[in-house]
Amino acid sequence: PARALPVRLNREAITLLESLGRRLVSLYPNSPKSAWQSDLASRLHELQEAALARASEALTGGDASQQALQEYIEPHQVTRVASRFDLASEPHWRSLLRLAFQFRVQDLRSRTALPVDDGCRVMGAADPTGLLAEGEVYLR
Repeated sequence: PARALPVRLNREAITLLESLGRRLVSLYPNSPKSAWQSDLASRLHELQEAALARASEALTGGDASQQALQEYIEPHQVTRVASRFDLASEPHWRSLLRLAFQFRVQDLRSRTALPVDDGCRVMGAADPTGLLAEGEVYLR
């Protein structure tokens, strides 16, 4: 069955957002120059803090532990094991939770993979027919 995949902001997407902010400042010179950039910086900081909090919460047990392991192990297997063991206290599963935590933090440090709640992926392609106007986007 199909399942939703997590959406993450990587360095390239963040760079695009920053350059869009610089372009908006040049298009609207009367607007406060740093408003867009400070809003973006604070939102990125919030996303990073939330990602670290979620990663830490997985070490405490409960649903967060189960969700963290389901990123790396088949979900039905994790559910079955979680019904029999406390994932945060059983030594083998606790070590797997620590590994999941390390992977998440490493992902944040090396790839800047910031998870975005309620996000979606959009793939772009050229419009060879010329149906779309400049700056117009078609989503389905």
